[in-house]
Amino acid sequence: MITSIFIDFDGTIVDVWRRYYTVFSDIVKYPLIDFDQYKALRNKQYSDLDVAKKLQINLPSDFKIAKLKMLEEERYLHFDNLLISPKIFIAFVISNNAIVLTKRKDKTMFFRQLDWLGLGTLENNSVVLGSGMEKKDWIKNHFAGKRIVMIGDSDKDAEVGQLQDALAVIVNTGFGVSNELIEKSNITKVNDINRAIDFVMELAL
Repeated sequence: MITSIFIDFDGTIVDVWRRYYTVFSDIVKYPLIDFDQYKALRNKQYSDLDVAKKLQINLPSDFKIAKLKMLEEERYLHFDNLLISPKIFIAFVISNNAIVLTKRKDKTMFFRQLDWLGLGTLENNSVVLGSGMEKKDWIKNHFAGKRIVMIGDSDKDAEVGQLQDALAVIVNTGFGVSNELIEKSNITKVNDINRAIDFVMELAL
């Protein structure tokens, strides 16, 4: 029986592609790559540094610092779009006592984003980790021995599937998971957050 459900935010509940593309484009200052090309390259497990190298773009020395800062600025966060009905998602989280688990430096801005996306009622069901803690470690420290499901889109979410009695349900709407982790973790892949919720509910029956 599932006892603890965790749900990633960026790339899982919200589509972040436009935000990441816009930040990348604004840092390099001119449109050397269009949105579809950027998304296609990132879907191949390329990082922004890989994309720049492939396209022979010279990134500024402070690219990583600037990117992390800009990704959490309100003007860029407004590019995010919900991938599920707020009503359906809130009902699922509340009825299952699930936790929205994300990593952000600016916790206040995250809760503001929840508000404008219509998810403000989930503030008490949300945990925001800082840069010093990974999801796998936090869950291991607080939920050891529990039957865990982690719904997410990335390697950091897939790592949770390496814990004992844990399953990672990976959606295809984010940055994807490396083949290495797919082989090492207990993972089920689904199309999106809506199908992930259906899958988890089927497990609970």
